Amino acid sequence: FEYRKMYNKPVSKSNSIYESQEEAADITPGMAVYLLSGEDASYSGMARKYRRVLERQGVLTRQEGVEQDIPLRVEAVAAEIRSGFLFNGTRTLTTLNQAKEIYQRLNTEGITNISFVMSGWQKGGLNGNRYGTTAIQRSVGTASGLRSLADYITGQGGHFSLGLDPIHINKSQGRISYLVDTTASKELSHYYLQNTAAMFQETYVISPRIAADMLTDLSRTLSDYDLSLDSIGKELPSDYSQKRSISRTDSLSLFVKTMAGIGEDRRVSVATPNAYLWGEIDEITSIPMMNSQFTMETDSVPFLQMVLKGYIPYYAPYANQGFYRQACILRTIEYGAYPSFLVMGAENSQLLKTPLVDRFSLCFDDWEGTIGTTYQRVNAALSAVEGAAMQEHRALISGVVRVKYDNGVSVYVNYNSDAVTVDGVTVEGLDFAVKRG
Repeated sequence: FEYRKMYNKPVSKSNSIYESQEEAADITPGMAVYLLSGEDASYSGMARKYRRVLERQGVLTRQEGVEQDIPLRVEAVAAEIRSGFLFNGTRTLTTLNQAKEIYQRLNTEGITNISFVMSGWQKGGLNGNRYGTTAIQRSVGTASGLRSLADYITGQGGHFSLGLDPIHINKSQGRISYLVDTTASKELSHYYLQNTAAMFQETYVISPRIAADMLTDLSRTLSDYDLSLDSIGKELPSDYSQKRSISRTDSLSLFVKTMAGIGEDRRVSVATPNAYLWGEIDEITSIPMMNSQFTMETDSVPFLQMVLKGYIPYYAPYANQGFYRQACILRTIEYGAYPSFLVMGAENSQLLKTPLVDRFSLCFDDWEGTIGTTYQRVNAALSAVEGAAMQEHRALISGVVRVKYDNGVSVYVNYNSDAVTVDGVTVEGLDFAVKRG
C-alpha cells in the first residue's frame, strides 16, 4: 500500500530532487485472507472463491438470456486524421454504407450475433476530432444515417455501439494545458512513443474530473446509442493541479459513479477495466490473454477469465492485429474469449500518413474470409458453454489443457502438432474437442 508516492520534485527550471509526497494518500487499506483446502487449494479454487466473494458483494451477476451462438465483435474505423504538407486533413476509411455492407456480408456467412462498433465517426476522425465533439464526419455520412445504421443492425438481431475515448487525447484534439492531468512533478501526464515516425508521439491523459464530466455530457447527447469506451477502466490518474487537485481514491469514486450513471439504460463496453468498474459495465474488450513473460513464470492460466466467464462477456484483442495465428485461436477457445476484429472499408494504402499506419492491414475485403473461419471455429467450441461458468482449468500433459464448465461440458485444447488421447477423448494436433456431460 503506497501512502506516500516518490516523485521528482522540481526545485528550479533545470533541477529536481527525488522525494516522497508531503501529505499521505487518503486511503484505508484492508486485506481479506481465505484459507482453502482440498479441491479448492488450487488456482481454479482461488478463482471460484474470488468469484463467490464478488457475487456476495454485488459486483458480479450471472448472465441471463444468452444466445445460442457466441458474439463476434467487429469495430469499423470511420475516419482518421491525415498529415499534410501545410495543414492536416481527414481521410475517410469506412462510410455508413460500407459499414452496412460489412454487416450484411457477415450475416450472409451465417454470423448473426454481431456486436458492431463504429469508431472515428466524429468530425476529424479517430485521432483528429476535437475533444468532446459529437458532430459526425460529413464524408462518412449524416447523423440520421448513423441512426438508421444502428436501427438496421439492432433490427437484424445484432448490437450497435459508438466508440469513444474520454480519457486520452493528442495535441491536435484540444487545449492540452487545460484538459490534461498534472503529475506530482508538475508535468503533463502523457505516454511517449519512441517511434519518431509516428504522427503523434505523445498521448495525454485527461484530468479525472474533466473526463468524468465529459463522459456524462457525451452520454446524454448520445442517449440513443450504446457505448464502447476505451481506457477509462484501466487509467486511474491523480491530478496535482492547483485548481483541481484530486487523489486516485477520489478518481476511483468519481469514475464508478459516472459509469453507474451512464450505464443504467444502455449497454456499455469498456477496454481492459480493473475490478472497481466490473459492477457497472456490460462487456469487456481487449481482455489480457498473456502473462508478463517474466522468466520466473512457467506458464499462464486464465485466472481473470475463470472469475468472469458466465458473468461478464469478454473479447480477445483484435484477431487481425497479431492474434490470428493457430495458437492464438486455440488460446481464445481455452480462455473462453470471443473473437474481435478491427476493419475498414478502404484499401490498406489509405492508412499511410495517419496515426493508424502501424495497424498495417484493416481492409475488410482482405480479412473477410479469416473473420468467417475464425468465428466458426471458436463458435464450434464455445457455443456449447454459452452462459456457463468455468469451474476448473488444468494442464493434463504438456501442451494439453482441459477446461470444465458448470453445465457439465469440458473443452480440451491440444497445442501439440500430434494427436493425443486424454480422459478417453482424442484431440487432434493443434485442435480442440468438446465433451458434453
